[in-house]
Amino acid sequence: MPVLKNVISSKQRIKRFITGTPEMIRQTEEIYRAVLGFYLNVIHDNLDKLPEWNRNSGTRALEKLTVRTEPRTNRKTGEKFGGNPNPPYPIDTVWPKFPAYLRRAIIAKAIGMAQSWYSNYRRWLRKKERMQARNERRVAEGKKPIPFDEHPPKYPTAGNVGMTFYKGDFKNLSLKTNTIQLKVWDGYDWRFITVEVEPTSHSRKLHLDDSWEMTVPSIYEKEGLFCLVTAFEKKSNVIKFADYYLSKNPKVLAVDLNLGRRNRAVCALVGKGGTVHKVRHISLAACNTTDVHRLLGLIARDVSGLGIVPKGHRPCKRLWRKVRAVNDNYAHHLSKQLVDLAVEWGARVIVFENLKRFRPDRDKHGSARMRRRIGYWLHRRVIKHTAYKAKVRGILVALIPPKDTSNRCSLCGSLDTSRDGNVLKCRNCSIVHNSHINAAINTGTAWFVREEKRLRQKTA
Repeated sequence: MPVLKNVISSKQRIKRFITGTPEMIRQTEEIYRAVLGFYLNVIHDNLDKLPEWNRNSGTRALEKLTVRTEPRTNRKTGEKFGGNPNPPYPIDTVWPKFPAYLRRAIIAKAIGMAQSWYSNYRRWLRKKERMQARNERRVAEGKKPIPFDEHPPKYPTAGNVGMTFYKGDFKNLSLKTNTIQLKVWDGYDWRFITVEVEPTSHSRKLHLDDSWEMTVPSIYEKEGLFCLVTAFEKKSNVIKFADYYLSKNPKVLAVDLNLGRRNRAVCALVGKGGTVHKVRHISLAACNTTDVHRLLGLIARDVSGLGIVPKGHRPCKRLWRKVRAVNDNYAHHLSKQLVDLAVEWGARVIVFENLKRFRPDRDKHGSARMRRRIGYWLHRRVIKHTAYKAKVRGILVALIPPKDTSNRCSLCGSLDTSRDGNVLKCRNCSIVHNSHINAAINTGTAWFVREEKRLRQKTA
């Protein structure tokens, strides 16, 4: 096995409820939002400089505009130099002795919010210009102009933004004792206090070892309760596709995701030359699509009597939330089984068909029931969940073009086949395949063919 060179990081977020000292945290939250609003106003007054700023240069520029520093004295000559005694927006006149680390965290938050607004504002301007040009053409053709009623994005405000603590404003976070020390405002001064947190059901299920490193915690308020969200990061070594292809015995886990209710996925362990080592069908009885169909029926019943839905109105929000929850539950269960199977079989790559642009077509998929099943096929969601779960285990996910994977014979490579349900018969070699197993094998073989082509292009 070659040396692992590709380093990637995975993140876990743990949410826990704060049980003690809520009054000090609430006071700190009010000051945090006030300072955030102050820096957002400073950025608004200097919008012409915003496109040139990044996180580091923007922080230096805003500190020069707001932070007062006394000039230093040269010991030999006695002359004063440097310093920033008269900033145009002095922050110490309103909030004296404000912690430097917390101030920089707020500045980074303000720059991110302002740049996000600026990107949306430029996108809105381009859209408005395109509409104006289109209306000019319509007027020239004797048609009525189309009114552009889309409002520009509003400049951000502090609102209900949560607090983020950088290094220097927190310490001694422990998952075992469920405590953390935070620098807060006690009404007179900034000091560290010990905050107790209560683990949630999700955080109890997570098992983080010493390989996970904590980044920065944040606090937000929801329905009167303060929640501490802690991010943990783990760096993993994963092998590159080319290195794994050149290894001694590369094997990939090829997956064919199905629409049927019995077998959710068909997996094949494929080696070089199309060698099939193992095959397994994965079925999830607990994740039945009947729940989604039932919820969609309730949504259709409720929407049928509404007539024309006003713009901006989203009916059946609760039912749509349940549909997303059921779909996520299915995708999480299936992706976990796929990653566990790859680890069990020793595959370092999981291969899927790339069906990103696949959409149900009225001409190709005649029945409305089939189009609905294809429309709610969670192919992309399963791939997304599998990718981040596999990344923690040092496994990569590859996508290959789906051309002829379902119609090609995996034994002789002929396209002269006929399919009847789950049975695929090759007229060239007279072999009868299970269509899903055949598609999974072709998917894995296509990955080896693609890597071989890339290797030849590099060496040519």
